[in-house]
Amino acid sequence: MHFGFRKRLGWLFTSMLAWLAAGAIYSLIRFYGTRDFMDWTLSTPMVVLLWFVGSCFFGLMFWLADLLCDRPALRVQSYGFLILFRSLLLVASTVGMVLLTRLAAWWLDQIPAAQILPTFAERMIAPPTIIFMAYVFLVAGLFNFVRQMSLMLGPRVLRNLLLGKYRQPVEEQRIFMFLDMRDSTGHAERLGHNRFSRLLQDCFNDLTDSGLRHQVEVYQYVGDEAVLTWNWSDGLQGANCVRTFFDFKATLLARSAHYLKRYGLVPEFKAGINLGPVTVAEVGVLKREIAYHGETLITAARLQGMCNEHQLDILVAEELASRLDREPGLRFAGVGSMSVKGRQTAVQAFSVAELA
Repeated sequence: MHFGFRKRLGWLFTSMLAWLAAGAIYSLIRFYGTRDFMDWTLSTPMVVLLWFVGSCFFGLMFWLADLLCDRPALRVQSYGFLILFRSLLLVASTVGMVLLTRLAAWWLDQIPAAQILPTFAERMIAPPTIIFMAYVFLVAGLFNFVRQMSLMLGPRVLRNLLLGKYRQPVEEQRIFMFLDMRDSTGHAERLGHNRFSRLLQDCFNDLTDSGLRHQVEVYQYVGDEAVLTWNWSDGLQGANCVRTFFDFKATLLARSAHYLKRYGLVPEFKAGINLGPVTVAEVGVLKREIAYHGETLITAARLQGMCNEHQLDILVAEELASRLDREPGLRFAGVGSMSVKGRQTAVQAFSVAELA
């Protein structure tokens, strides 16, 4: 099953669980200790069914709203806009649900067709409906805020910050890619800082889909450079750590008309990739983040810099090349060695070509 599809199914399951919890909390706050609650206990299975169906409905709508906002035209909007937009979509879903109840009542011959809209309007201005819609809006806003923080920091980083996993430094095995724009200084001089910044925005926006397809975690953006990372299993599976680069390169070429029209150039990138042990620690107080330290990152950065010397787009360390050497569609070739500060032995660098 494609990773993107599995990830979306997982997010649907999470959304359902979150709204089931929200529905249960609303039911307790709204009805516990009231005559309504006492009456409902006489038909508990029906109440549970209504709670389950209603909560799953909102979980599904929340998931669909998230898919809608993942479209390129919307995903680049401000966080505030996306949070408000998704929350209003959930409120609109509430309005649609009330209308469906009126249509169902007409279908079951409980009301005449002429009473559908009048009873709908009556229900919409009733205090319980207004309170429920306000609750949906607030809960959707909270869930959307958490969702946006997860997208901004990365779900794994957000989870680990909440759990305090890296309050004490921990060693992990990870893969790192340093991805850098070629001739960025020349582009900045020709375009000016404002247009060059928009160019970077476009490029890293186009990196999004490649990252999602190949299980990328974005560690940080530094100027015209992106630092990407994977755990070993995700990065080595299907050569995700290497194919991300070729996928991104193909995306830029496919959008060459856009870049030529807007900036007069088609951006090109180079990358260095390495794998090995890193130390992971939570740093900072005013601004907390998870930081990676170690020779693995230094080597990946050096490999990326070495691309210019050999006029190559991508270089990987020998150990990574040996692990991916039998991966179909890729060809590795040694290009020489390089020294790395703090490392006693030289690092053997390998180029990577994607076979047609």
